Amino acid sequence: MNKVKTERLITPQGYQELEKQLEELEGPRRREIAEQIKAAREFGDISENAEYEEAKNEQAMLEARISRLRERLQMAEIVDGKAMGAVGIGTKIIFEDQAGRKEVLIVGHGEADPANGRLSIASPIGAALASAKAGEEVKVRVPSGNKKLKVIKVS
Repeated sequence: MNKVKTERLITPQGYQELEKQLEELEGPRRREIAEQIKAAREFGDISENAEYEEAKNEQAMLEARISRLRERLQMAEIVDGKAMGAVGIGTKIIFEDQAGRKEVLIVGHGEADPANGRLSIASPIGAALASAKAGEEVKVRVPSGNKKLKVIKVS
């Protein structure tokens, strides 16, 4: 799968999480930093005011983060693979390999968190499982060698 394309793909839940983050940053967080800047100005000469400089730097980082989130939301392609009956973004799957059974949620590149069971469709295992249906076996090449995976359940 094309890396640029997969970076845009996101589950409906992931999209909602990004919207919540943006709302928090544009509302309470922005007001908090504005208050820090206001308080720092009251210390006097801003040309030699470390508190003011720190607050302005924090404001610049916040605005950059808001800009990135807005862009990501604007470019996002919401995908919900549950309706397809095959492995895709938004599907929860149970698969089996030599180490046993694993349950994961297939997500877009930006939502991946393997330690918490969120596997990117662009990862080697995610890409190998893409479009597979329950009962199918797939082979995947991983750093430790080749693996055989059997899809047990797709929901």
